[in-house]
Amino acid sequence: MIILIIILIIILTLILGIVIWGGVTNWGFIGKSDNYIPKIIHQTAEKPPYNDIWDRCQKSWLKIFTKKKGFEYKMWKDEDLENLVKNDFPRFLDIWEKYPYKINKIDIARYMILYKYGGIYADMDCYCFKDFYNILDMNRPNIISGVPIDGDLSKGWGDPNKGYEIIQNSLMASPKKHKFWLDALNLSKKLVNSGIKLTKDNVKEITGPILISKLYDKNINKLPVKNFRIGPFNSSFYNQDTFVLHIQTGLWDGDNIDSIKKTRKNEIAEMDSI
Repeated sequence: MIILIIILIIILTLILGIVIWGGVTNWGFIGKSDNYIPKIIHQTAEKPPYNDIWDRCQKSWLKIFTKKKGFEYKMWKDEDLENLVKNDFPRFLDIWEKYPYKINKIDIARYMILYKYGGIYADMDCYCFKDFYNILDMNRPNIISGVPIDGDLSKGWGDPNKGYEIIQNSLMASPKKHKFWLDALNLSKKLVNSGIKLTKDNVKEITGPILISKLYDKNINKLPVKNFRIGPFNSSFYNQDTFVLHIQTGLWDGDNIDSIKKTRKNEIAEMDSI
């Protein structure tokens, strides 16, 4: 009888240890990743009015992913992102305060949002043509490809060590609490604490698409290039198979928002014609 009790105690101890070990990181309890992607669209920007392209892109998401279909929409402002870090990711507050550029913070906050809430994140210059929720892999992150449809892989396209992006952080969908996002946060923290000089030239490596490209593996569902495209808003870059087009206004890198109306007026006119 005593031996049986000892065996039961050992078994219970092992089970408890597995549960705790599987649900703890060095900053708190993480639990398990959900096996579905919440119906919520996340975007980040300050108060409108937005530039002409952002305005039309945002409206495309609200038009496709409606409340009637069960979707929520969340616009994250700078203050919201700051509170997210302080309240839910305090371990990363030190590197948050070291990031020299706003885009660094926006980049890293996307991973925090998807870790805590899950759902679909889209940049403000991503135009949505139609609902793609039902083609997503519900068990893992789904991320837009960084390789153009005509990219020459033999010349290094997609190799993050050569400055290319296997995946981008402009369009991402994920169940909440997926480990990939914590890995991204931890890698950024490691890079910042390594003493590397933080410049505009290495934003993509420190917090952006090259950072997550270095973590890309079989646990990531890279969205098909034929359906999720990157390029200017004209008919040569989208067709009936296109779900999302990332137009790449590149405003984080110093472009003048007021110039959009002049330099990209043809694209704006084409968006209005749809």
